[in-house]
Amino acid sequence: MIRKSNLSNALQMIEGHLKFLDRNTGLTTNNKTQHFVFNPDYVLANNRHFIAETQWEAQPDSDSTTEGQSLAILGAIYAYQATKEPKYLDLAKKYFCGYHLAFYRGVPFPDPPDGTLRCNWIANGKEPVLANYPLDPEYPTHGGFKGVLFNWSNGRTQIPHGEPLWGEYLDAVWFAFPERASLGWNQVNATVYMWDAEGSTDWKNKAPTFEVDWIVDRTGRKVDSNGDVLEAGLTSQIGTVQLKDTSINGMYRFNYATRNPVEHGGYLLGRNERWHNRPVHSPIDNYGDLDFADNASDAELWFCQASKLLWDITGDRQYWLAWQNSLITCIGYSDIDKYDQFFRKSTAAITPFTDGISYDYFYPSDQVATYSRDEQGFIVINQDATAQTTLEQQSIWFKFNNASNFYVEYGGVDTTGSALSLAVALTVNKTKTEDGAVKYRCGLPITITDGSITAMNVPMNHFTRISKPDGGQYLTADLRMVSDYGSNTVTKLQYEYGIAGKYYDNVISSTMDSDGGMVVGFYIFDNEKQDVVSFTYRSYSDNFNFRISDDNNWRWWAMLPATNGEWVTKNFVLSDFKLNSYQPDHPLVIDPEDGAEIQPDLIPVQPTLTGREEFTLLLDDDPVDGVSGRIDWYCINDLPELYDDGGTGDYSVLLNLTFNDSTGNGYTARLGDCTIKQYMLDSLAYTPGLIPFSNITDPYAQLYSGWRGLPYPGYQLPAIWCFKGTAIDETRLRNSINFLCDAQNWFTNKFKPTLPGPCAQAFVWNRQDALAYLPDGEEPDTFIMQHWYAEAWSGYEPRAFFAGCDVVHELYQRRDYAIPQNIITYCQNWMNYLKWFMKNNDGHAPTYFKDTGEVLYDGFTGHMSGLWLAGASMMAIAGYPDHELLDLLFTEIQNNYDVITPNHVMNGCWSPAIRSGNETTEQNNSMYFGFYTGELLRGLALYMKYYNLYI
Repeated sequence: MIRKSNLSNALQMIEGHLKFLDRNTGLTTNNKTQHFVFNPDYVLANNRHFIAETQWEAQPDSDSTTEGQSLAILGAIYAYQATKEPKYLDLAKKYFCGYHLAFYRGVPFPDPPDGTLRCNWIANGKEPVLANYPLDPEYPTHGGFKGVLFNWSNGRTQIPHGEPLWGEYLDAVWFAFPERASLGWNQVNATVYMWDAEGSTDWKNKAPTFEVDWIVDRTGRKVDSNGDVLEAGLTSQIGTVQLKDTSINGMYRFNYATRNPVEHGGYLLGRNERWHNRPVHSPIDNYGDLDFADNASDAELWFCQASKLLWDITGDRQYWLAWQNSLITCIGYSDIDKYDQFFRKSTAAITPFTDGISYDYFYPSDQVATYSRDEQGFIVINQDATAQTTLEQQSIWFKFNNASNFYVEYGGVDTTGSALSLAVALTVNKTKTEDGAVKYRCGLPITITDGSITAMNVPMNHFTRISKPDGGQYLTADLRMVSDYGSNTVTKLQYEYGIAGKYYDNVISSTMDSDGGMVVGFYIFDNEKQDVVSFTYRSYSDNFNFRISDDNNWRWWAMLPATNGEWVTKNFVLSDFKLNSYQPDHPLVIDPEDGAEIQPDLIPVQPTLTGREEFTLLLDDDPVDGVSGRIDWYCINDLPELYDDGGTGDYSVLLNLTFNDSTGNGYTARLGDCTIKQYMLDSLAYTPGLIPFSNITDPYAQLYSGWRGLPYPGYQLPAIWCFKGTAIDETRLRNSINFLCDAQNWFTNKFKPTLPGPCAQAFVWNRQDALAYLPDGEEPDTFIMQHWYAEAWSGYEPRAFFAGCDVVHELYQRRDYAIPQNIITYCQNWMNYLKWFMKNNDGHAPTYFKDTGEVLYDGFTGHMSGLWLAGASMMAIAGYPDHELLDLLFTEIQNNYDVITPNHVMNGCWSPAIRSGNETTEQNNSMYFGFYTGELLRGLALYMKYYNLYI
């Protein structure tokens, strides 16, 4: 009987909560006196209650998020599934419309789906509010005052009021830093670097920063760095800033933001307008055609699922389009390395070293380049004298194979207008280390002398080894080897296709007359003396001579027959070489007896082809055309070994890009995007399939940021890879399931709880942007309990539980795929743990998961209880019920359901804090977080759905 009673109570709580939402739907014009959950467009507020006045204290008060909105859609959908009442489906549709309106701006979904339409994770769900000032003209997150010089006394200054610094509107602050220092990128929270003696940024020398202790904000309140209001009414002191370091005196730079009224240049953020709330509070849709929208990874997964469920129920194409577009986005999220770059074109960056760990060096070492960016974002390299400039990247580790491509954009000329060369060397290995690695190179065309950019897409199997397996080097064409002579000799580096039938590389091409030639030396190689074995070349109508000198400076020559433009490899034997008739180091003398010319030195019988330092190329006779003959050559001795991944792929361990001039002059070079395309998707553990924390895009480059953060078990939703009615993406499904199971096993092995259940909170990939989060003494590819170096949000634990239960439920519904035993065990472990915990904690489910492994109850938390109940109910539907656990979970939710007094505005919710005053109107400031709604509706509805099916 209790279960039937619970069914009735569950429905009453759902109905009561919808009445609460109806009472708390309204138009906010003053967020201090009007507190609503939904606005009239069904856009869900993150918080019903008022939070804070300024950005210095907390995140903006009027946030609405895709997280809460997508969960609200799901909650209403499951309520419809449980009751078959059309009103719940209507609510789901309204919440979907609110999501589409606020986070997609109402823009129609692409048809056919292509993933180009992205929603933004956050918008203004309440009344119009002022943005932080000043806005940046190029990037929404780059606003605020940056590097403004102020005079400090004992760590204190007051920002002047009025134009241009507007201290009277002070809203947010970051840090102070030395006068002779610059931000590493154009953002208020950027890393700071010192200047060198000439006033240029020294990218190798980080500057100190000085934290703020308290400010007097635009309302006259003294607010400390914890967000606590220490004093109010200090109107004459507005704009005052006190640093924690009271020894700071003199001129220091400072980063801050104000909230200027519109009449003083401010921007009013409209209702439902998309915005960013960190590091500055700013609009994202006032940049013309540039789209700065980005969603939270977990919310994108939930919206994908919600859209799929609405499509299943209604057959309405708009939901199918939403689902498919979102699924394309999720697949993009799961391709972790997709938008990495060795080096990148960027209009936002100042430094050339944006990705991974990259740096430069020069030859000669004291000929240091200076850097800037042009209007298109290309890295500009300026050398005021002849030099080699090498940019090196050591921590962008693509996994690639023969089908992958190396992509680079480059250009530039020297001070005479002559072209530059760019040499590429890529160190590859089967692991992400240099031990046992092999270095490869590829040829590239020289730059275009009109200054335009060359973009090259080089297949990886066109790369060639630099060194032989025995340690010797391949002697391929390099202009640095050549010294030509003759007034009519023209020698150049030239990119050629199909050399010897299979190479795509640089060759030396030279035209000369009978007075000209070229000397080719081996001095650029590790061994400056080389054996002469073969020569790969092509000539046209003319024969050429290949000339060497032996140890006694006797000159020998071998014929290189005309090849009529075909590439050939001439294999030398001793008999190919003949003594030159002209021997400048062994001149003839007059025989005193008969007056004849004789050779006084012992004439050698054969040449020496080993240990040669150089050779000379010259025409055998006068040019056939009477003007000049042409020869192109590729290499001496062995043809280089082409790259072959052997079927298993390799990692890019180290990349060198070296610019060089050919005339002995300074130059200006340009470098844009440099990356590997068509890379392999399994470069990291559990990939493809995992969704990382960050998926931030740069519309100027149409790319995701290279920083992706860590994958969290609580951020995954494996069910999207196996939706009923679709082909299963078995690789992504398997990886995401294994990730959850391994996270649980890690927690169990590390902390040894009474029963297995809880999970690790994150995983540190062996990837450059993740390694900073690796605990001391740990190796990469390990689980951890922290996010951002601090204890992780406990809400990710029930989300990790639900993710497992959800995929079991989805596979059960398909009935065409064996549910993997490891994910069933994972969910049952969790359920057994929850039941044990609740029975030993007065019927309370866990709410606090410490990074030490300790698990506690620290007060009812509605969204977590909704997830526990939803997961256990899904497992019950899939054939794995635990009725005792279901009753425990349901009872706790029921016991914390708020029914306060008749007509109380908060009746029908699960409030973290009921506050007094104006109890029957929206002026009551009791707490409620909007995202609780979807989690609790889903949990109660799935509970009802199970018992409706089986009672």
